[in-house]
Amino acid sequence: VTSAAKFCSQSLCHNNGRCIRKVPESSSYLHMPGSSTKKYILSKSFRFIISPTRKLKTIKAMKNGFMCHCYPGWHGES
Repeated sequence: VTSAAKFCSQSLCHNNGRCIRKVPESSSYLHMPGSSTKKYILSKSFRFIISPTRKLKTIKAMKNGFMCHCYPGWHGES
């Protein structure tokens, strides 16, 4: 979940916020796609590797259920 939250923040918020559910009561949740692979990078811990096609689909799915909640000092389109 932590990797998915970071990926969502990077993709939807450009690292200037965190992803929150569009509808708080929904059952949407953040997760890395099953097709992603986990790779250990020396001194960096684990990273998920996602194919470019799967990455676009994952971002689209995240946009459907989540939105960016900006950190203080930042603002977005909504």
